[in-house]
Amino acid sequence: MKITKRHIRRIISESVNPAAREIALEVMEDTLNNLWEEGFENTDLINILDELKKNIEAGFIGEPT
Repeated sequence: MKITKRHIRRIISESVNPAAREIALEVMEDTLNNLWEEGFENTDLINILDELKKNIEAGFIGEPT
């Protein structure tokens, strides 16, 4: 299953709803599992998540800071 950025943005924008948050979490888990299946190691996945967190904190993802 291929997930687009638009799909993820829509799901996250609806995250006020707890059910939508659960769906967003499942989509992100599926994406990380797909990366693992393509040869990424767990340390790579953690680094990706760390980079995403930095981008959120810098305002590149989500609410601008």
